[in-house]
Parts: sequence; C-alpha cells; structure tokens
Amino acid sequence: MSEMFQRIGRICPTMKEIGEIFPDDEKLKDSIRVLYAISIEFCIKALCFLRKPGMKQFAKSTWKPFKFEFQDIENELADRREIINDQIRVASEKAAAFARQKALIYQTEGYLHREYEVTQWDRSQEWRIEQDVYKKEKAMDKLLAKLSAHNHTRPFLNAKDLRHPDTGKLFFESPQFKSWYNCSGGSLLWYQGIPDAGKTILASAVIDHLLGNVGGAGQAIIYFFCDSQDTRSLERRTLLSSLLKQIITLNRPLLPALRSQLETTFKNPQSQPPLQTLQNLLITHIQQKHLTYIVVDGVDELDVRDRKYILDQFNEMLKLPGSILKVFILSRPEIDLPRTSRKAIFASPQSALRPELDAYVRDSLQKFDNLTSFPPKFMSEIQTALINGADGMFLWVEFQLREIENKDRMVDIRKVIQNLPRGLNETYARILRKIMEHRNPEKALKIFKWLSTSRRPLMLEELQEAIAIDTSDTCHAQIKNRKTLDSFFELQDCANLAVLNERDDTVQFAHSTVRDFLLKESTITEFPSLYLDLISAKAEICNACLTYLSLNDFESQIEIAHKRPPLPKESILENPASWVPMLLKSRSIPAIVAGFYLNWRRPNSSPKPAALFRQKIKQPPTQLELLRQSFTFLDYARQNWIHHCDDLFNVAKETKTWQIFRTLLGKTLPFDHLPWKHTKSHSDLVYFDAFSWALHNSNFSVLTLIFDEITATERQSYLDSTVGEAGEPPLHIAVGLWSEGIVALLLQNGADPNSCYGGITALVKASAAAEGGHLDIVEKLLAVKADVNAAAGNGIYGRRTALQAAAGGGHLNIIEIFGYLNIIERLLATKINVNIDADVEKGQTVLQAPAEGGHLNVIERLLAANADVNADAGAEKGRTALQAAAGGGHLDVIERLLAANADVNAAATANADVNAAAINNYGQTALQITAESGHLDVVERFLAAKINVNIAITDNNRLTAFQAAARGGHLDVVERLLAAKANVNASTRHQGLTALRVAAENGQLDVVEKLLAVNADLNAIGRDGRTALQAARGRGLFDVVKRLRAAGAKY
Repeated sequence: MSEMFQRIGRICPTMKEIGEIFPDDEKLKDSIRVLYAISIEFCIKALCFLRKPGMKQFAKSTWKPFKFEFQDIENELADRREIINDQIRVASEKAAAFARQKALIYQTEGYLHREYEVTQWDRSQEWRIEQDVYKKEKAMDKLLAKLSAHNHTRPFLNAKDLRHPDTGKLFFESPQFKSWYNCSGGSLLWYQGIPDAGKTILASAVIDHLLGNVGGAGQAIIYFFCDSQDTRSLERRTLLSSLLKQIITLNRPLLPALRSQLETTFKNPQSQPPLQTLQNLLITHIQQKHLTYIVVDGVDELDVRDRKYILDQFNEMLKLPGSILKVFILSRPEIDLPRTSRKAIFASPQSALRPELDAYVRDSLQKFDNLTSFPPKFMSEIQTALINGADGMFLWVEFQLREIENKDRMVDIRKVIQNLPRGLNETYARILRKIMEHRNPEKALKIFKWLSTSRRPLMLEELQEAIAIDTSDTCHAQIKNRKTLDSFFELQDCANLAVLNERDDTVQFAHSTVRDFLLKESTITEFPSLYLDLISAKAEICNACLTYLSLNDFESQIEIAHKRPPLPKESILENPASWVPMLLKSRSIPAIVAGFYLNWRRPNSSPKPAALFRQKIKQPPTQLELLRQSFTFLDYARQNWIHHCDDLFNVAKETKTWQIFRTLLGKTLPFDHLPWKHTKSHSDLVYFDAFSWALHNSNFSVLTLIFDEITATERQSYLDSTVGEAGEPPLHIAVGLWSEGIVALLLQNGADPNSCYGGITALVKASAAAEGGHLDIVEKLLAVKADVNAAAGNGIYGRRTALQAAAGGGHLNIIEIFGYLNIIERLLATKINVNIDADVEKGQTVLQAPAEGGHLNVIERLLAANADVNADAGAEKGRTALQAAAGGGHLDVIERLLAANADVNAAATANADVNAAAINNYGQTALQITAESGHLDVVERFLAAKINVNIAITDNNRLTAFQAAARGGHLDVVERLLAAKANVNASTRHQGLTALRVAAENGQLDVVEKLLAVNADLNAIGRDGRTALQAARGRGLFDVVKRLRAAGAKY
C-alpha cells in the first residue's frame, strides 16, 4: 500500500506539469482527469481499509491479500498511464509540428515586417523631404511678403467688377493690338486715353484676355495698376517689387541658384535692396520664361521722376535678346514719352471704346425702374444725349445716370439732358454746389482729406472713426460718442464723389480726377470750404494718428496685462498635462477637450497626432485681437502714424505735436507701433535700428529726434557707420533715395560730402541719377565744398566725374549749376579735361554719354567746348558718340555729330585701329547698331553718308547690319539694305549664321519671305551643323518650317 501511495505521489505532480505543457490538448486533459479519479478511488479504498479493527484486518488480509483486493485499481491506473504516455507522444508531435509551422510563419512575417519597416523608412524619408520643401516654401512665402506687401489683384478685381461683358473685343481686333500680340510689330504697346476713358477697365480686359489665351509653363503675365488713391502704388519701388514678386511666384519652385540669390538679397530684415538690384532680379526671372507680358496701367499717375525711371527700365528690358518680353502701358496722352519709346505701337481709345460706351449707356438705362414706362423714342433721346456729351468718359455718364435715376417725370429728365455739364470739371463743380447747399461740407472735407492722404484705402469703419477724432480727445469714449451711427450717411455728405467699394468695404474717390479738382486753385475761389490743402490735410492726419495712439485706454490695457497671471512656460504641445486643470476650470473651452486629452493619454488608447489636438484647442484671442474689436482705427494708426509724421520740418519742437511724437517713440503700448522694434542689428549704437529704418524710409522726424538725443561724438559715429546689407554710408543712402531733406539734415550734422562708397562720391551718385530732379541735392553738396573734380572708382558708374555722370543722363540743369550758367568756362577754369578717356569698363566719354540718351542740347554745349567727336570707345561695351546715338535712333543728334565730322565707318573699339587686339565685345559700326534697332530713318541717313553696308565685323559673335535687321524682323530696313547691295548670304565669323538663319530661328516669317525672294541660300549650314529649317523646327516655328519646306529646304 505504501508503495502504491509513493507511486501516486510521483505521478500526480508530473501529470500537472504535463497538463501545463499541453494546455490545448483536451484528450490528454481528460486522461489526466481519469487518472486523478482512479487515484482518488484508491485513496478512498485504502482509507476504508485502514479504518477497520486490527483483528479484522489481519483475518481479511489472510483470507484475501491486499494485492488482490486493489489489483483492479492498480491495473486501471497502469492502463491509464499507458494511454497518457501515448497521448503525450501525440501531443508532442503536434506541438513540434505547430512549432515548426509557427517558425515558418514567424519567418514569413519577419520578411513582411522588414518590408514594412523599409516602407515606413521610405515614407519617413519622403515625409522629411516634404517637410523640408514645406519649410523652404514657408521661408519663400515670408521672403515674398517682405519683398512686397502690395495687393496687385485688388484694383484688377475692382475693375473687373465694373467691366461690361464686351469690353475690349474691338480693341483685340485692332491692328495695333494684333501687331503687338502676334510679335509682328514692336514689343511695346502704348494705349493713350483721356481721363476716365475706361483705360483701367480695358487693362483688366487685356489681362483676362492674356490669361485666357496665353498658357504654358514658359509664359507669364504680370501686371500693376498705379492707383492715385493708394499712395504706395505710386512709388517706383512698389511697382518693381510687385512685378518681381509675381514673376518669382510664377517661377516657383526656384532653381537653387536663384533661391540663394534672393535669400542673400533679402537677408537683412531691416534694409531694402537698391532699386537696381530689384531691376536686375526682375530681368533674371523674366529670362526664365520664353515670353513674359507686362501690363501697367496709370503710369501718368506716377511722379515725373518715378515715371521716367520706370519707363527707362522697361526700355532697357525690351532690349533683352530675343522676343521674350512684351509690355502694354496705359496712360493719359499728355505725358512726355522717353525718346527710347519712339518705336512703341500707339493705340487710341476713340474707335475701340465707343461701341462699348454705347452698350454701357443702353444697358444702364434699361435697369432703371423709373424709365420703364417711357416711350422708346424718349429713351433713345436720353441715350443719344448721354453718348454725345460723354466724349468717351464713362464716369461722366455715370454721374449723369445717377441724376436721371432720381427723376420720375419726363419733363424733369428732359431738363437734365438739356442742361448736361460739359466735362468732368463742370460735373464736379455742380456736385460741390450740392454739398455746400444740401450736405455737411465740413464733414465732406474731412473725408476728402483722409482719402487724399491715407497711405492705403481705408475701410468704411476705419474712416468713420478717423473723422471722429479730435486732437483734444483723451479717451476712446469721446470718439465713440462723436461717431455717427449710420456710416453710409456720412458718405452721402460727399454726394457720390466718394464711393464704397463693396468687394473689400473700402472708401475711395469716384476717380482720381476728383482729387485733382479739389486741389485746383480755382476751387479756392468758388468753394473755399471744400478746397483741399494737402499741407494742412497731412498735418491734420498726423495729429489725428498721434492723438489716437495717446489715448488713456491703451495705458489701462497695459496695467491689466501686467496683473494677469503668467501662462505656463511650456507650450501646450510640449506638456499638455499642465493645461488640464486650466481647461477644466475654463468656461470658454468645453470640458470635452480635457476628456479628449485624458483619453488620448490612456495606455491602451492609440496615440493621436499633435495636429489633431491642436485643432481641438481654440487658442484664446490675443490682446491685439481683442483691442481691434473696440478700436476699429487701431491697425491703420499703429502701422502708419510714423509715416504720416515723417516730415515735421516746419513744426516747432515746442508744440504739442512734437511732444506727443517724442513720447510715442519711447512709450510702451500693448501692441507694436515701432517698425524697428523686432530688428536686431550688430551695432553698439543705442538708436541704430531706428536710425537705419529712418534712413531707408526717409523719415526726417525720427532722424531729427535721434540727433537731438545724442552727443556730438555719438552723432559722428552714426554718420560714419555703414547701414544695411550693402554697408552704405548714410549720406549715400539719402542721395540714392532722392531725400533732399535727409541729405540736408545729414550735411548739417557733419556728414562728409566727399565720402566714397563703391568707388563713387555722393556728388557723382547724385549727378548720375539726377533725372532733372536732384538739382537741389547737387546744390547742397556743392555748398559744403564737395569735390567737383573727383572721379569715381571702378564702381557701378565707372571711372566718371560728376560732369560725365550728369552728361550721361542729359541733365542740362545739373551741368549749368556746375558751371554757374557757363559749363565750358567753369571746366576750363578748373582745368578739367573735357576729353578725358573713356572708362575701360563703361566706355563713355563726356560726349558719348549724352549722345546715347539723345540729349542734343548737351551735345551742343560740349561740342562748343571742343569735345572730341571721334573719341575712342571703351574696351568693354564701348561705343563712339555716333554709335551711341545710332543705337537710340536719335537722328537729330546724328545730324549734329555728322556735321562735326564724326567717322561714320568707325568700329566700336578701344583703339582707332579696327584691327588692333583690344576690341570690344560689340565691334559694330553705327549702321550695324542702327539696323539692329530698326531705325529706318537713321539707316537712310547713314547710307546717304556713304557708309559701307557690308563692312566686316570686328567681333566674332555679332551680326552684320543686314543680319541684325533680319533677326529683329525690321522688313523695311532689310529691303533698304538690299537696295544698297547688302550681301544676302554673308555669315558670321564664329557661328556661321546667315540672315536667313537668324530670321528663321526668330520666327520672322515676312523677312524669310523676302530673303527667299532674293535667292538666299536655303541650305547654308552653320557651325552647329544646322540649317535655317532645322533651327526653326527646333524652336517649334512651324509656319516658318512650312514655308522653307515649300521653297525646297532639306532636312
């Protein structure tokens, strides 16, 4: 029995372990349970046996031994163990097979997992690349925002809203537009129209027409509207920056080199790049396109100097090789055109817009409810009267239509059309009389002042608060109480001279001519209470901005901000847990947000991206956003106040204006109001950031205040400092920006008039860029003993004296001031060499420079001083005076130079000997230069002077006169040169190009026709191994290809 117990004691733990090893084998588990049952049965029987008395046990064991009594249980136990052993073997085999299967599955899944990891890695890399691209694009967006904040689409969309559906259709069919658009004429189309002849509306139609018909990655349309009601749009920098921003946007993504160039240019957040840098960048990005259209409306609105500068820049761009740029300009007809625009295609609105004016009148009359009951004959009478009286002016019609709309009786309407005003001036006069008699002229004048001097169009709510400001106000409640509840009622005081733009809710003059009329001296006599005096208007706006920013309300806001508990240092995404208590207590943010976060952080929940959590949390408004809700004029005041106070020159420093201005510059407000606040310079000078900003923005008041606050020693440190990324001296920056007042202020405080930057003095810089408008600056520099004889170093103006620089621009006034009304005697008295050699780099003598600009009066003065008419040209880009005049097509100058015995066959070289080694990059004669520009009248003059039409070219890369005319598509010049026996099949030295080849590859089909008619060599092969046909086919000029194939050209 004891042996049996020991055996069972060994079996049971083993069975337990076996059961744990094979937990999923139910048969094995059943067998083990049976074994346990047998063991329990044995234990029960053994226990009963042992409880019997001793004698009975002994007698029974004698009669029936124990082994025999428990034999069945022992056998059953043995059998069960055998069954269990068999089941263990089976379970082991199953487990082994399952293990092998799992190993195989694991191996397979391992491969899949590794593939998954590789895929995830690739996705991670793609995500990193996307993030890098995203960061670069965001950086580019910031750069473009710094480049230009001007909204160029606003005036376009406004004009589009006013446009009649058929506007421009007739103009698009005009020969002038077709010639320009189809590249068969000039690259500059100039549309001239009287005020309010629909020029801006037409400009929007042309832009839409180009956008709808010009496509492809290689083409671009950029545009700009000069709006007299947005003063920032009348600055040359704004125009260039806007065009540059548009072409950069169209070129995105940029090539690495172009991107790096932009980042370097705009590296300094405080200073702005020079205008020439912007111009160079614009040219660079235009060259990335095959064809770029530029549309500029309202150039007549620009200042004379700005207009001349912009037009000169366009003319320079139009000289780019190939037909890659087309410019469409709209202006009034009375503006002076630069000489270089003489080849422009001019268009007049008379025939183009008359049908559209008829349609506009007809459609407008049909919309009036008060006219529906009138007979058609009377409607026709109204229409005829309006069209005949309009003289092409849409705005005039608009004013008369508003007058008719207010009449209900036929007799009253007939009185209106029988007494129509003549022109806009009489119309405005009638409206002003209405304001004087039936409106509030004082309030109307306030509105006119703000509209004429604001730096951007004001929102209706902004204007409403602005005109309610009084200089005695100390808190916003005073302004609020003074405001009219109905803002539209205030506009009614202007009687349609000021209108609301419903697209952006801004207020503006009905037309720029309204402002012009209010500024006229005749207005003083007839309407003295409505006369717009700009000087007093600017002073009033300046004081209004100062008063507004000095309100006590803003100081109390600072105190409230100081009392608020500080926010957690960590951001909400760095440690969201720190925000949970605040979120639970906050009434403004639902508690569900906190629940979202708590669920997000549970161990069993899947992680949520930070972006999702960011979307769930609505950030509380900033203090500035809260202030905007109550102070509607705040944004305009804080952004523009310092510009309105830029010139307190005539304001005494003891006045309240100066005191408030001084206080605001040093005051802390609950918003940014100092434009240089976040700028960090490397200078140790205390006010350097403000000084640099004031220089670049020509802010006389800030500079004056800085000079008042510092000592004489510190003042000199500021004047000797270098400012901006380019490191220019302050005086040079002021001269470059034409800031006469700033130049005077700097000189008064000790600036050195002879300081140099980039190898030039301030006097040379002022003279070179004078454009007739730097005369006062030149006078101020001369008054402080600026060296009139100093020659520039090898800088952007070459080695030129101030006289050469001024002569280069044709600034006769500048030259006269140099010589005190007798330039020649002044030069001789100072022993200046009138015939100083041309610079190696720029290649212009004092006579060559004005010849290039076509300034005959300057030429006359210099020839009288014995200037050498045949002075050698410079080695690089150099031309003689005659060649320079020929390039611009200045026939009057050419006649004068020929009369002075100019050498008509001279080549543009640095030496008199054409075959000398030092030849320039052009090597062209005057005829070659003229033919390239297409000036037929000048070509005729040179041929009459017996010029050699087939003269050899000294430069390997340039064309003969005949080839140059063919490439430019100047058919009239080609025909004239053929008549003068030009060599049709002459080829260039280096590339072996014939006239037919250059005409074909530039798409000049009419010239190709002419050359084929005179038996030009169809199959002449250039050095690149291509014929004219192959070159045209390579550029996709299939009309030329078709014509050459028809003539028998071979592939």
